[in-house]
Amino acid sequence: MAYNWRSTLGDYAQTAGVLAGFCFALIVLVFSQNVGSASLYGMVTIGQLSVMILGLASVLYIAAMGFFLSAKAYDFWSLPDKYYSFLEKNLHNWTANQATWNETCRAYEKAGRWAYNISMTLLFLGLALITSSYNFTLAVLIFALGICLEFAQLVVPVIQRLSR
Repeated sequence: MAYNWRSTLGDYAQTAGVLAGFCFALIVLVFSQNVGSASLYGMVTIGQLSVMILGLASVLYIAAMGFFLSAKAYDFWSLPDKYYSFLEKNLHNWTANQATWNETCRAYEKAGRWAYNISMTLLFLGLALITSSYNFTLAVLIFALGICLEFAQLVVPVIQRLSR
């Protein structure tokens, strides 16, 4: 059986929700401790910048969760066989509806992946900023490793397609 990308939409939505909670926990850490009190530019501190970046990451994670759940609403491939056959027999213009639902599902899934990947990058940046207050070298390593892993997720599928 071929891999069904749609079956992972719920998993991505759950993961995005957990990561949004993780970002909120980091924001609470920054507010509750004297983390990142070093001034960057004028009156902006590392802590304030990290809270802003982690807040943006949280917002994008929540948006990604919504996009993935919206995509799941148009996922007719996951329907049990008895419902699928009922719709196929009784729904007028079933073929046209399938094409429209598939396009809509793909559009929501694409928007969800975009929001999810951007928020992952922001999460790594926020972690690096929080860590930079304690150890700048470690902060650079955290950010570099996170960005390299995100970049690898983009490049590996392309390399696999080209090698076929």
